[in-house]
Amino acid sequence: MSSETKPTAEQGGAPTGTPSAGRGGRNRNRNRGQKTGDGAPPKPKARVPHEGEIAEMNGYVFETAEERQTRPSFGRTMEELQGYARSTITYAEDLAPLFGETIEAPRLKPPDPPAADAPKYLQDQYEYQWKRYGKHYDQLEDVSLPTLFNAGWKQCTPAMKVRLKALDGYRTASQTTDCVWLFTNIRSIMLQFDATKKIGLSLLDARFNFLNCSQHASESVESYVENLRGWAEAIECYGGHIAEYIFCDRDYPDAVPDLDGYNRAREETLALAIIRNADAAK
Repeated sequence: MSSETKPTAEQGGAPTGTPSAGRGGRNRNRNRGQKTGDGAPPKPKARVPHEGEIAEMNGYVFETAEERQTRPSFGRTMEELQGYARSTITYAEDLAPLFGETIEAPRLKPPDPPAADAPKYLQDQYEYQWKRYGKHYDQLEDVSLPTLFNAGWKQCTPAMKVRLKALDGYRTASQTTDCVWLFTNIRSIMLQFDATKKIGLSLLDARFNFLNCSQHASESVESYVENLRGWAEAIECYGGHIAEYIFCDRDYPDAVPDLDGYNRAREETLALAIIRNADAAK
């Protein structure tokens, strides 16, 4: 929804070739600002937030960082988009990799062919499974991915669309409905990722803002949490971690990293950060 209004004939000057009215004529004060009853100029209309084209998204949109006073949360908007996808797209579970931290393309595993000397019933079963796989693959490529791409695009603000259209690869991505390209670049824009800036400096800036993010007196709890989550996402977008966690035991350097342990530490760190800097009055 745009807050701009189209100019009408009453707002412009006299049309070309049309003589203006004489002294006291109707065209004399056309270009002067209108005033209210008390003589004061009218207040400008407040900016109407863009809520996207999908009502089921509950107003969550992909905005540029400059459009919001608090830091936008890419992850929260993606959660709403995933919920919408689950309710509207067949085999929505196939799209799960796009909603992960790394934003990866979905991959379907084809059925394993039987051995050359396998019984006929196994050959028939394989042919049946292959046909089902083909239909499933067509659904993913021809329906699910285009539907998700279009839904994501509809929830972009006009400013976000302008930024995306200016990027290399936009034309190809829009033609092929490349969801990885779309959501990766949306995240970069929302988190103010600057490829020309040194990653280490960007990471320090994001970590500083995460640690010093506090709830203002007039800020709602939901807005504050979204703000803090946005900075946490920025840290992880730059390759950092918000939790101080030892992935491997020093005595066993070849051990497999305990990623589940880190995920638990991440959630605990995020919760502690929210509590520490929350407004005590709320």
